Amino acid sequence: MKATVSRTEHQNKVKTGMFSSTMVPSYTVSAAVQFSEEELAIIRKQKIGGVVVHTSEQGTFKDGSPITFDYTIDFIVKNGSFGDSFKRMIDAGTFERKLKEDILPTLKGFIAGNENTGNTSETLEF
Repeated sequence: MKATVSRTEHQNKVKTGMFSSTMVPSYTVSAAVQFSEEELAIIRKQKIGGVVVHTSEQGTFKDGSPITFDYTIDFIVKNGSFGDSFKRMIDAGTFERKLKEDILPTLKGFIAGNENTGNTSETLEF
């Protein structure tokens, strides 16, 4: 598995009055993921495509409950990437670190851990 993590700043025009507006930054952090043929075979064989890798909060409903989107392994395989958007640079940086230090290594380990399943036996001597 190879992953390229990118952080991008966007300027969004926000209306501040009837005739005025201002530019407000937002930040997108994404991971472009390439799976090896072996990893894709494991995903198919073990049927682990529905496993959620990351849940993104997309806003809130009127009642205050969060609107979420689950990024699954199948989504990442199909689209080649996933990520999240933030209003503050510090939140984007925190997510970028989480991608590099937690989410992507955990995904790699999860797929590798599903490689050798099936019937096994092991004799242990203590």
